[in-house]
Amino acid sequence: MKAMNCPCGKQITGDTDEEFVVNVNEHLASAHPEMAGKYNTEQILSRAQEV
Repeated sequence: MKAMNCPCGKQITGDTDEEFVVNVNEHLASAHPEMAGKYNTEQILSRAQEV
């Protein structure tokens, strides 16, 4: 499982790399629309931690 703590306080997780990336993008689109679409898959995964 991958996880990341957003600076807003929300923890975002995913069981697979693909699910994690989708969940991060969904969080950005809903909570931080000004940041939506600014990060590619590699950038998102580089911020993930294995849990």
